[in-house]
Amino acid sequence: MHYSLVVALWLETSLELYNKTYTEHQTALEKEIFGSYVNTRRPVRNASNPVDVSIHFHIVHVSINQEEQTMTVHGHLYMTWIDEFLGWDVSAYNGIRISRCAKWRVWQPKISVANSVGGIFSAFEISSHAHVLVQSLGKEQARVEMYPTFSIKVGCNLDFSNYPSDAHACELMVFSKQRMSEVRLKIYYDMPPTLSIGWGSQADKRMISDFEILNVSNHLSYYKQGDMTSDVPITAEEMSNAW
Repeated sequence: MHYSLVVALWLETSLELYNKTYTEHQTALEKEIFGSYVNTRRPVRNASNPVDVSIHFHIVHVSINQEEQTMTVHGHLYMTWIDEFLGWDVSAYNGIRISRCAKWRVWQPKISVANSVGGIFSAFEISSHAHVLVQSLGKEQARVEMYPTFSIKVGCNLDFSNYPSDAHACELMVFSKQRMSEVRLKIYYDMPPTLSIGWGSQADKRMISDFEILNVSNHLSYYKQGDMTSDVPITAEEMSNAW
């Protein structure tokens, strides 16, 4: 009798699980992972560990204003990191491994443009809205991926003294407002920025108005003791005083 009761309960639970819709599973999942989640808390259980944030620029448009000596770049800024306060048992939610959520619901790095010439509008150069994907890596952690759009205007020193063979290098610099002891920026798989300013038969387009884009690259620099350097801060003391 006792055995039969156990089997009956198991069957009832199985049918209930089977009959739930994806939306119901998703709603229950959101309640679990965000029920006690604090989006202002860095997503590490050991407060002495920094959050490693990998970034990648996907550029879809570039414009040069010769009179203003400026460059405006449009695209998507891909960011990803591990959140140790998210994560769930995939089997408990009908195999749901990836969930979407609003940007404001998760912790996120505070990324700013260092050399913007946008003035009061610079606060809006990286969108406050974005697609956010949360992928469970087990019960204790998840990978967060975010894709905010950006429209960034920076100064560019254009020297035409060697026209028509002139070449110019324009730099766009972003940084995390948190110290390196809290957030470390990294280049996503050491990939250069991707450039997609044309589609279809113009997928390899590199001409923008009077200019041809010769190369797009990226690198990491560090600000410490009042100077920019390529030397990576290593010790805890160095990272607590570097950006």
